[in-house]
Amino acid sequence: MVEKEVKTEIKEIEIEKLKLNPYNPNVMSKKDFQYLKENIKKYGFLEFPVVAEVDGEYWVLDGAHRILALKELGYEKVKCIVVKGLPKVAVFLAPLTFNKPRGRLKSELVKELLEKGLEEFAYEEVKEWSGLTERAIKEYLACESGVCVCESTTVEERIIEEEEEVRSEPVPQVIHLIIPIPAELYDTVVKKLKEIDNDLGKALLKLLNLA
Repeated sequence: MVEKEVKTEIKEIEIEKLKLNPYNPNVMSKKDFQYLKENIKKYGFLEFPVVAEVDGEYWVLDGAHRILALKELGYEKVKCIVVKGLPKVAVFLAPLTFNKPRGRLKSELVKELLEKGLEEFAYEEVKEWSGLTERAIKEYLACESGVCVCESTTVEERIIEEEEEVRSEPVPQVIHLIIPIPAELYDTVVKKLKEIDNDLGKALLKLLNLA
């Protein structure tokens, strides 16, 4: 829990003074990054990044890609929502807690963030400030991927190449359906299922390997 009052203010900060969390698990395709830059050029910069002031430094809690876009567009200063009074564990895990509801996290990067967090902070602190259940933490830490992300990976490198890699599309699930059907009723059941001329009937037949 936060032991002291958290205060916020809007402050214009030199963009070079903003520090990005190198373990940020949020990713963006190059197509979306270009779209972000075009939006800023068209409408102006309307959504301020959120940063935490810690020991005189400004750590980005939310808005890393916006800041990278502004840098590429030549901005030297940016208005930010500055938060004061957050514990360091909350600041470190902010890229996870801010981006998790948006569904744009890569599992292997979340694993990397959690592993580093557990090196620096107590398990209960990580659990509380990540917003993850104990089961979710275990699943992320057990995550295996063909893509290894080393500690030197920068936030800039996490603007990834392929569009499909960042989309939160449902993962096809293989379902094994076991339905006990008496042998003498099998033909009747199959016949009735084939008479169901809709998606449900077709799905059931497919699950039973009869489609």
